[in-house]
Amino acid sequence: MKPHCHAVLLAALASAHAPKADNISQTPYRRKAAVFASLEDGTAVLFSGKTKDERVNNGHMAYVGDTWLFTPGPASFWRRLHFGDERGSRPGPRWKSAGDGVNGNLYIFGGHVQRGSHSFYYDDMWVLEKQSTWREIEKKDVWPPARRGHAAAHADDLLVIVGGRQHHSECLRDAWAFNSTSEVWRKTSTPPKGSGYGCRWGHSATAIPPIPTAKDGSVQSEHTIAVFGGRQKTKKSYDYHDSSVWVYSPKWDAWRELNGPADASRPQARDHHAAAYLDGALYIHGGKVTDQATSANDDLWRFDFVTHIWQQLSYDGKVPRSRYLHSACSWPSAPRAAPAALGARRGAVLLFGGEHIKSRRNGKKKYVRFDDVWGYWAARAPTDGTWVRLVDNAGGTKEPVLSPFALVGVRVASAVLVVLLSLGVVALGLFHRFSQQSMGGTSAFEAGACAGDAC
Repeated sequence: MKPHCHAVLLAALASAHAPKADNISQTPYRRKAAVFASLEDGTAVLFSGKTKDERVNNGHMAYVGDTWLFTPGPASFWRRLHFGDERGSRPGPRWKSAGDGVNGNLYIFGGHVQRGSHSFYYDDMWVLEKQSTWREIEKKDVWPPARRGHAAAHADDLLVIVGGRQHHSECLRDAWAFNSTSEVWRKTSTPPKGSGYGCRWGHSATAIPPIPTAKDGSVQSEHTIAVFGGRQKTKKSYDYHDSSVWVYSPKWDAWRELNGPADASRPQARDHHAAAYLDGALYIHGGKVTDQATSANDDLWRFDFVTHIWQQLSYDGKVPRSRYLHSACSWPSAPRAAPAALGARRGAVLLFGGEHIKSRRNGKKKYVRFDDVWGYWAARAPTDGTWVRLVDNAGGTKEPVLSPFALVGVRVASAVLVVLLSLGVVALGLFHRFSQQSMGGTSAFEAGACAGDAC
């Protein structure tokens, strides 16, 4: 979006075996590989991650299990949710867990911590009920194996998890569906071998509501889940990244790959990117295209579910730094970022945290973790979208400012006011001149008749 329409909404603001500390600040620790999911009421919940922040563990690495609520809107702010320190009152610290909102509650499954030379993979499942209480789901006979680096998304009353890694870097190809009403897991189908769909971790799974899926505007009658990217294990190397889009239908327990035109552009294969759904499209941002310690991507792509075409988006102004292991969710109720005449759309994609790899002159790498929050507002033209930094990366929130729509109005009003003031000054000068002429002459002062003590 052009600079004159560019700007921002109001914003503000582990277990005994892992380092932890009370966070008395108003924003979460900087972290990567956290769960960040939107709820039905328009808020977003943040849970867990791997942090390196001066506010915890003397600035050294630590796993966290804290829970935060982000409320976007005219009075945006972070609020930490407290649940007590009693064992079993909340899930323990971890990273690379996965979860999503289902019927107003956050469900999370799995994750990982490293303690010395020992790796611990979790298979526990928790639900954050109405933003007030964590409850662990009782394990049943049918239960997914422990994992990390998997992806999760909801469809109606279901939470579906896909892929991930186990001990000894075992790559998983399975998928599971959890019924939030009966609290029972079932193993779902996966694409047949030979279809091109392989095991993966570091991919994304995104909830897709009923949307138009054909050029005639017909609407699918079911919720589906879109899976993109990730890293696959091969016999020769782990460094095989994926760029395909697969859609799972819980209603039919079936998968299909969405292929666009063969000559169409598409994003690089990648893992540990961030993804969210908005207005009939899948948005992906950043991620890594190699397992080497090189810079992450900072690109943004949009996949249209009607045409099956990818489109790389461009924008003016400030943008998020390149990153991976960050998180994204949708904010469907976000107000327009510009007048509708400019093609602005309602809703936004929210982006949180992650890690940036910076190369130094001596060849060493510097790893920078974030706690910032960005919003992306789309427009009809791919060059007219805009990034908005809602929360900065200094552990604090930005000062409230006007919304983009209001800002345009203020700028127009300011220009009009300047014109009116200029006209007023000219009118006042003309009035003074004509008033003097109507008096038929000059004053004694202007004629020089006043001098010395007589003045």
